[in-house]
Amino acid sequence: MRAATLVAAALLASGCSLIVDADRFRGLPPGDAGPFDAAIGPDGGPAEARDAGPARDGGVDGSEPDGGVRDAGLDSGVRDAGVDSGVRDAGPGPDGSVRDAGPGPDGGVRDAGPGPDGSVRDAGTRDAGFDRDGGTIDAGTPVDAGTRDGGSRDGGTIDAGARDGGVPQIIQIIVPGAGSLEEGRSGVPIFVIGDLLPPQGSVVVAEPGVQVVSARVNAAGTRAAAVLDVDVDTMLGDGTPRTVTVMITDGPASASGTVSLVGRDELDISANTTRTTLRARYSRITVAAGATLTLATPSAARLVANGDVTLSGTIRGNGATNRTPGPGACAGGAGRTAGGCGVSGGGEGRAGLAPLVNTTGGGGGGNRTPGQAGGGNVGAGGDVNVDADPLLIPLDDHHGHGGGGGQGQYGAGGGGVVELTTLGHLTMSGALEARGGDGVDFSTGLGCIGGGAAGGGGSGGAILLRARSTSFTSATIDVSGGDGGSANGCSGGGGGAGGHGFLRLDLPSTPVVGALATTPATGFVLGPMWAERQTVLVAPGSIIELEVTGASGQTFAYEIDGGGRSTIVIPGSGTAMVPAILNEGLHEICLIVGAGAGVLSEERNCRRLVAL
Repeated sequence: MRAATLVAAALLASGCSLIVDADRFRGLPPGDAGPFDAAIGPDGGPAEARDAGPARDGGVDGSEPDGGVRDAGLDSGVRDAGVDSGVRDAGPGPDGSVRDAGPGPDGGVRDAGPGPDGSVRDAGTRDAGFDRDGGTIDAGTPVDAGTRDGGSRDGGTIDAGARDGGVPQIIQIIVPGAGSLEEGRSGVPIFVIGDLLPPQGSVVVAEPGVQVVSARVNAAGTRAAAVLDVDVDTMLGDGTPRTVTVMITDGPASASGTVSLVGRDELDISANTTRTTLRARYSRITVAAGATLTLATPSAARLVANGDVTLSGTIRGNGATNRTPGPGACAGGAGRTAGGCGVSGGGEGRAGLAPLVNTTGGGGGGNRTPGQAGGGNVGAGGDVNVDADPLLIPLDDHHGHGGGGGQGQYGAGGGGVVELTTLGHLTMSGALEARGGDGVDFSTGLGCIGGGAAGGGGSGGAILLRARSTSFTSATIDVSGGDGGSANGCSGGGGGAGGHGFLRLDLPSTPVVGALATTPATGFVLGPMWAERQTVLVAPGSIIELEVTGASGQTFAYEIDGGGRSTIVIPGSGTAMVPAILNEGLHEICLIVGAGAGVLSEERNCRRLVAL
């Protein structure tokens, strides 16, 4: 019988559930109490009760060892009905109830207070199975009857159930620059942070007008990348946002997120138009054949398009005959007054000491080249712009200068500063101009009173043309100086011609001869530009080489993600390679034009990539 007791104790210690019928032990003689030996004393004989008072757990005192159950709870009744065959303590349990009044280790409710997430941690019984006292341990809800945090780790943003619910999700979509897509822009890389994204999934944009060019999802399902082309939307106003949904899907497994798309106005010119203000950026720029867009802004005219530029007509930033300058340039002089903008303005034409004697014409304005002197050599031509940089850094400082005024005749305004930049494709069969104005001819209405003298011409301005892909057909660019006015046969001198301006072309390749003609034909600069049709989505951690074009023998710097600068020299072929090793994520690689800080837009030609 003692061996049976030891076996039962071992079973209880191992956590096995024991079902005991207490009635089977009632009335049995000592030493024959049934299979669990419920009344064995220390000496092998019948045990005596140590405490004749009430049972600690509501059991039976006296000769009843413990209501027939060796251990009515986890230890809340008689600790050993065989050894002490009575009741050790009839007092309350550790939680104020009868320590073992029935099922459960604490009287049925383990903890009636709230659980760690606001639900009842254990509002019922712990387990629907049997306890060691023949009852149930916990027949109610589990330790956490609800979800850990209301269904998501932080309300759905970071963990909307994917980790513990198996649902793919997009946590964040990162767009370079201002963080939004822009109307009309192509080749835009985006980087996606997610969870449980399908590795073989496709990246899809639900709304029309946005195309996925290429995409990739990593094997871990935590990152994705895509390259997008955004169409022009004529119904979307400048600065107006709309929401675009990006999905990563593979059959039934899919995740979605949103990103903002910001509208940009279109600049579509179909008839002669003058603009005194411009948008910072357009979705596209189109000037139809036969139409002229005249730029009359007070400062440099910058035309920048996210998308394509089609120039079949004329964009004009010229100085005018009536002293009026082009955008950001200097005015011509009044009668016998020097042209504007200091030493590079044309000298004034001077009158003689008496009527009909030796008046002279106004000098031409100077810029990249000096202006010519007026007739009679008194109206000096303007000097070369000594502050000029052939690379046009900064662009605004390369405006044209006014011609000097003659005897009662105006000098012409200088050519303006014009930038035409497209992040898309340039199709050009028209004209782009920033030439100086022509000086005013001497009027012969009163004869050659005072000898007669004409105004000087304004100098040419500056043009910066940048495009990532091009098509030229009989296109022309003009930064020449204006002609001096004519004396019309009078003895006074004619005006001097203005000097030429500046031209920088940042193009993916040198234009074919005949497809693009420049005036003057020489003296322009080829800046650095990325070769067209290069990949945007690249593999991380390996060396990639990006093709750059520019003027042979010229040295340019480049930087990756705003880091330290490296230099490249454009060889005789006109093409160089920029090496880079990129980590996973978005990147910007910029060619730096000139030796400046690289903060002005004209100092940087940048491209964005995504590595995954």
